[in-house]
Amino acid sequence: MATFIHPGTKFGFEKIFGQEAHKRILIEFLNAVLEGDYNIGNITYQNTSVISGPEAEQRVIHNVFCSQDDGAPIIFEWQNKDLIPAFINRVIYFQSCAICAQEATLDFWKNIPIFVYILDFVQKDLGNRLRIDAGLRPKVIHGDPQSLSEIQKKGRVEGELERMIFLQMPEFQKSQEECITALDRWMYILKNMETLSEIPWANENEVFSELARVARLDNLTPEEREMYEKSYEVFRNI
Repeated sequence: MATFIHPGTKFGFEKIFGQEAHKRILIEFLNAVLEGDYNIGNITYQNTSVISGPEAEQRVIHNVFCSQDDGAPIIFEWQNKDLIPAFINRVIYFQSCAICAQEATLDFWKNIPIFVYILDFVQKDLGNRLRIDAGLRPKVIHGDPQSLSEIQKKGRVEGELERMIFLQMPEFQKSQEECITALDRWMYILKNMETLSEIPWANENEVFSELARVARLDNLTPEEREMYEKSYEVFRNI
């Protein structure tokens, strides 16, 4: 029997990453993904209906929408199955929705929106890589400014207007002993959480300790347990 909730279920994702009371779990994860390129100190949760697709899509895609203190939007999304015919088009559409939902001040346009995607599959347009970084930036071609998406193996794009990071879960193959970086550890935990009896590194990391408390099945109320079971049944039948 599992000890922890599955983070890929709608209930599990929202329980772990979508609660104001435990938002430092999301902040710590995002900073591990960004690896020092940016530092997120605080976030404010926003209405996810801005970036919600059709009902069938919501069964396989879960997301949180928040903003940084400077107003720049952040989307963190978990996709369980590759159901979208035009993957990149959908990404750009909902990123645009998130940007348009923010209050546009003069300072707002100085900020870098951040979009992080965990894919529990390998997306054919992204190739067989664990991590794909993309930056949207203005570029001049024949004297005409155009916005182009530049895919890099890793790293920040100079002068970027948006930052996109895709993490393809099946491409993460490290054992617990091989996990050195903060992102390694997060990926290991999220990929294996359903089969773990304890959260690794919880004794040395307060956020992992908090994650263990939040995600432990025994800590759910009877109502939460019922909601999780229904959510897990949907997840199993995707």
